[in-house]
Amino acid sequence: MVVTMKSNSSDDKGAERYLTVAAIIAFVTLYVPTIIIGVLEGWSVWSLEGEYLQNTMRLMAIAFLIAIAIVIEVSRKKQPSSRQEGYAIAEVIIVTVIIIHAVALAVPPPFIPPSRFEMIVFESVSVTHTYTVTINFTNTGATSTSIASILLNGIPYNDSGWVGTLKPTVTGNLTLKSAIDVGVSNTGIITFSDDCVYIPSGYRLTAGVTVKITIQTTGGKDYETSVKLS
Repeated sequence: MVVTMKSNSSDDKGAERYLTVAAIIAFVTLYVPTIIIGVLEGWSVWSLEGEYLQNTMRLMAIAFLIAIAIVIEVSRKKQPSSRQEGYAIAEVIIVTVIIIHAVALAVPPPFIPPSRFEMIVFESVSVTHTYTVTINFTNTGATSTSIASILLNGIPYNDSGWVGTLKPTVTGNLTLKSAIDVGVSNTGIITFSDDCVYIPSGYRLTAGVTVKITIQTTGGKDYETSVKLS
């Protein structure tokens, strides 16, 4: 927003400076919180915390703007009557901005339900030779999800590149499309032989190797744990 002020003399430049400071304060308190929340939470998300942050800054803005208005009024009274117009215009604009902030504070923020999310927490991971990996986990989030894929060191367990006496298989709650409900304990088992090799890279599931196990969900999230084969 650009504000053009009529100036009777060079002394009215002081009023313009006050108005510039007030405009900067108004801009910062109105838009900076929105930008911060947008960067941190995503532009499609707006939370009550964001509203409270904005309202806190509005209160600070009102205090600063009132102080500036008082300074302008004192400065205006020190000027000859022929030089007071610029200060008067600046006061009117600043008071208008104060009123806008006050009205915004008086309107309560709309209620927005908290975002629903999933959160898989690993409770235990164990392995027996050769090789049975048992994983116990729980969804501690607020919404159910399901299994989309299981990766072994970044490779899908059911990739056609795996060869061996027993290629990786999954059972229990790790099978594809298994529902992972909130608050329910889950157990999944991954089995493979110690001669299991991923042909494209030559990677072998054998003693001494640490296997990173990744659970991918239909919610688009990855959860990782690891186990060392012995």
